[in-house]
Amino acid sequence: MKTTLANSEEFMAPSNSTALENAFPKEIHRASDLLMSVSVHADTYKTKIINLSVAAMEELEQMALEQEPLWLFNVDRRAEVLNAVEYKNRFEPLDAALEEIIGMIKMGRPIELASFNYTNAEVPNDNGSESSLPMENGPTPPLETEASRASGVVFMNPIDLVNMFMDVDQWSIVFTNIVSKATVLGVVTKGELGNPNGAVQVMKAEFHVPSPLVQTREIYFARYSRRLSLNSWIVVDVSLESIFPNPMIKCRRRPSGCLIRGTPDGFSKVTWVENNEVDNRSVQTMFSRLISSGSAFGANRWLTTLERQCDRLAIHLDDRVTRGGATSLLKLAERMVRCFNWNVSASTENPWRPLTVPGAEDILVRTSCNLDDPGTPRGVAITFATSVWLPVPPENVFDFLCCGKCRSQVYISGFATVTLMLHSPFANFPVMKM
Repeated sequence: MKTTLANSEEFMAPSNSTALENAFPKEIHRASDLLMSVSVHADTYKTKIINLSVAAMEELEQMALEQEPLWLFNVDRRAEVLNAVEYKNRFEPLDAALEEIIGMIKMGRPIELASFNYTNAEVPNDNGSESSLPMENGPTPPLETEASRASGVVFMNPIDLVNMFMDVDQWSIVFTNIVSKATVLGVVTKGELGNPNGAVQVMKAEFHVPSPLVQTREIYFARYSRRLSLNSWIVVDVSLESIFPNPMIKCRRRPSGCLIRGTPDGFSKVTWVENNEVDNRSVQTMFSRLISSGSAFGANRWLTTLERQCDRLAIHLDDRVTRGGATSLLKLAERMVRCFNWNVSASTENPWRPLTVPGAEDILVRTSCNLDDPGTPRGVAITFATSVWLPVPPENVFDFLCCGKCRSQVYISGFATVTLMLHSPFANFPVMKM
């Protein structure tokens, strides 16, 4: 679903989410989404989802506030990393077999351990005979843990941020460089009258890296917003596999989200936590370091994206910009960024496909049809894309592409003279230029 932001004021003061006013999503294209949408409205599942969301909120609050030993500073990465042992001891439930052994020890009962001198095909039954059922060849490879945390100040007040997070359309627009598609499958609770305190909704989202060579991550999760104090909020996501098991899961979202605390000047201090379990076996070598370092889906990327978006909104309020008549130019630039992100993103319904041309295996193609997206020509669009690795620092590549004198070396068809129209005066990202 493609949406556009008509003007900056709509995001600066968003109204209550339209998703919270409707129990069912407007359109569902897959049978699995329809089944999930129907299931979440059953009273039994509603209670389980609410309980899961509350537990996730309590865990996320601890993850956002605590330091060592839960979080350790990694000198090589120059960032905080999660202490896996401490996390498991505090938040993960014990294995069922281990709990049974502990119970036996407390009750003083003898512990009988089965012999391990059997092959996978010779597991004994209860009566001592060998099982005739063949076993799988080894355990399924475990999912890798990706956990990170980042903090920063955002030029927006807490309630507007929470309203944005609970509005799937606005959230998708703000994070177009990460979210390729998002849908609300059901609203469990609508929260309080006039604000999203206590709202719980079930969502499906696909996260992407702006490259056709990296597969999207599809996740079903519950999102819960809660007011902790007068000017402090928390928004948490948590996967629903514990309620709706999925044996084909490739990405599981542990309690993740952000703690938002208001500042005296009307802004927000945001602490973002990302904690996911993912199957990275299909990631190409070119992107393995990008994924493992957290630069692709880590907390710092989410928070930096939010800071940049709020910076752009602050530019609209600057008298130097409005007096210079650059408002329309800003809106054009924002639409260009969104269009680029939509063009390089994909979804499970419309993935990138390789060209059937010898020697062009790394060039992928995707088609899309536009019927109602304003500002975009109607009809079918064909997009070609690929990714390459360059042995130079990313800052050098960025400076080269921003240099007007070098543009003729980038575009085959040539390029006209480049003129600097606007230079962002804000501190977070002073290199923002148009």
